Amino acid sequence: AEVALSVADRAVLDLLNYRFSDPVQAMYSGWPLGVRVLENRGSLIEQLLLATKGDSPGGGGDEDDSGGFGLDSDQASRRNFKFTAYWNPTLKANGDGEIKFTFKLPDNLTTFRFMAMAARNGSYGKTDHEIQVRRDIVIQKLIPRFIRPGDRLELGSLVINSTGSDKNINISMNLPGLKCSSPLSKSVKLTAGETTEATETCWLPMPEKKAKLPESGSELKGSFKASQDNRILDAMEFQFPILIERYRETFATTGMATTDQKGEEFMSIPDPEK
Repeated sequence: AEVALSVADRAVLDLLNYRFSDPVQAMYSGWPLGVRVLENRGSLIEQLLLATKGDSPGGGGDEDDSGGFGLDSDQASRRNFKFTAYWNPTLKANGDGEIKFTFKLPDNLTTFRFMAMAARNGSYGKTDHEIQVRRDIVIQKLIPRFIRPGDRLELGSLVINSTGSDKNINISMNLPGLKCSSPLSKSVKLTAGETTEATETCWLPMPEKKAKLPESGSELKGSFKASQDNRILDAMEFQFPILIERYRETFATTGMATTDQKGEEFMSIPDPEK
């Protein structure tokens, strides 16, 4: 049998209420006579808008991605986030109906859904299975979609204690390029199953001269880390873009003129240094 296999983040699939459709109904249901013109760009754009800006949309079965928390160490920072962990539409089952495949899971702490569809000699079938990727202590980012020079905001992390015991956790934040009102390190006590926020008020300084403004679309990068007794329990890296507002002014003049008249219009170019 030929098998198409998808492994995707269930959180994203639930946004679209997506599952493989019934192949038998799709192949053998009655279809009326007619001509239809289909367009898939609307569906693609809809899925794009549901995605988080700046995140990788995923990878295929032939990619050599970094998965597994980026490094071989269990204390490595999570940086490889994908919605699609694996996709391969060309798998083939053996005589016992088994397929073998390998891939590296990305760093998402989430539920992944395995969805398989098989076809053989006009027979079709599908199935799905879910696995959960988790850690005892989980840190999640609380950051904006973008920031502008002069913006003042609360950002930080959400810390989740998934164990059955109390934990004293040290939270540290690395936010180069931003100024913050308090030190970017604090200690929190979490009871079993408790979730808490660790945030600070930070801002992106406005330079005195416009020429020193960062380029619009450039990214700020940072990291969050949760540790206990000098052992890293969870860590993640992130980035979000800097946007520069551009103000536009439009002027219009009105009047009447004949073919033998001439007119002049003066335009003042603003000084970028002011």
